[in-house]
Amino acid sequence: MSSFSDRCRHLVTNQLSCEFEVGTGFLRKVMHGEIEILRAIYGAVRDQNWNTVEPKLTIRRFETQENQFYMHFDADCSAPGIGFWWSGLIEAEGPRLTFRFTGKAKSAFRRNRIGLCVLHPIHGCAGSSCMTQDINDHWANSSFPEKIAPHQPFKNLRGLRWWPGPGIEAEVGFSGEIFETEDQRNWTDASFKTYCTPLEQPYPVLIEEGTVVEQAVTLEIRSERRALGIVRSESRSGTNRPRVVAPTKPSIESFACRPSFGSTGLADQL
Repeated sequence: MSSFSDRCRHLVTNQLSCEFEVGTGFLRKVMHGEIEILRAIYGAVRDQNWNTVEPKLTIRRFETQENQFYMHFDADCSAPGIGFWWSGLIEAEGPRLTFRFTGKAKSAFRRNRIGLCVLHPIHGCAGSSCMTQDINDHWANSSFPEKIAPHQPFKNLRGLRWWPGPGIEAEVGFSGEIFETEDQRNWTDASFKTYCTPLEQPYPVLIEEGTVVEQAVTLEIRSERRALGIVRSESRSGTNRPRVVAPTKPSIESFACRPSFGSTGLADQL
């Protein structure tokens, strides 16, 4: 189920809702009922001076059903001396959402970062317990910093698990690169950011023409709540948009954390 506007598309399943920005390719406000799970997932191309090469988006395919949606778009990132194209595939069904990034360098240039980034909200994360999965698949207990952390609190990430609300577990898996997390409050932003490539690696790096970059971020929500209801509310502009709300009656099923899900391989080919 979705609604359309010139700038964003509102997408829902029976377990989550989010907004896709048509002009930027950002997937924002990933919610489970009234609880914010992720602030954003997006792809970024950063040049040797940390400038963002803004994308020009073309939506190739969009489908939505009662409990799932599918968004496929192309992003052309061009600037003087820089040519990079990437395809974004966002698909969700029930409590599971995947954002895939498949790109190719159209020219040789020096880059500081290319790939997916995830923003985690301060509210519900700061000071809260979590678990981290490293690139060797080892899970360890940890926590999001309560006070501003000058250094990366999480490194060498393959997965991150936390509890954004009572009876709710969220888990994000990363593939295709090595990810780490920084505290964006150092720059007055109200989020933690998980990104690639680790800053301890040398940069900028020359990316050769024809180089392919493939990454994926997968979110899964495990909740005591039953399927969420979808209602429509009227915005200030007078247009209807979907809103996902939790049922008033809690689930009688017990809450049990399932084993970690594996990384999702990239299906799309250039």
